[in-house]
Amino acid sequence: MYTPTLLITALAAAAASAQQRPTSKTFTLRAFPYSGTDLTPSIENYELNAVASDPSDPYPCSRVASLSPPGQGGLWYANGTYSVAVSPGVLGPDARFTCAGIQAAAAGTATVPATWPVTVDCGPGTEGISVQISSGTGAPVLSSDTLGWMACPASQLGRPVDFDDATIVLVPKADGQRRLGGCAEVMLVAYCVDGEGGEGAVEVPCV
Repeated sequence: MYTPTLLITALAAAAASAQQRPTSKTFTLRAFPYSGTDLTPSIENYELNAVASDPSDPYPCSRVASLSPPGQGGLWYANGTYSVAVSPGVLGPDARFTCAGIQAAAAGTATVPATWPVTVDCGPGTEGISVQISSGTGAPVLSSDTLGWMACPASQLGRPVDFDDATIVLVPKADGQRRLGGCAEVMLVAYCVDGEGGEGAVEVPCV
């Protein structure tokens, strides 16, 4: 029986053995828990999404990065300005919402991460967030020079939130910081989807 990490390795090996590794301008990002952590029910294959924290605003300019069941995630693309961004149309038809990049930064203490989730905000994403081939698994993953990712039920954040406590949100974890209790460490693997992404979209490696 595959563990999540072995599954990622198998997928990467299959891609690498092909004549050319697949690439796409549009992709989904699927979660694979590792380090022996997962949530109940399992979040394996859940997909990264951008959830509005204010349900009264149909096109908010700041959303929370969350994990949705398979097939219900957002479509993403990468370019040189917005790092990794949600595809146009997700945040509404207004021109202000044509690009919204992933925003994440290290916070907390040297050993304990803060409980602020990753956001998807109108405008450029955080520099250094991209899809790269993992040196450990060979899989194409959402990568940062200094951050890893945790999936946490909103109820575990220890502070009021504007959405359902059961919402699974993405929280950054800097090198040297421990995993927050009740959360799972995850890799976010890029899966190819047909599409042109947004303005300036570039081809990225994907499964």
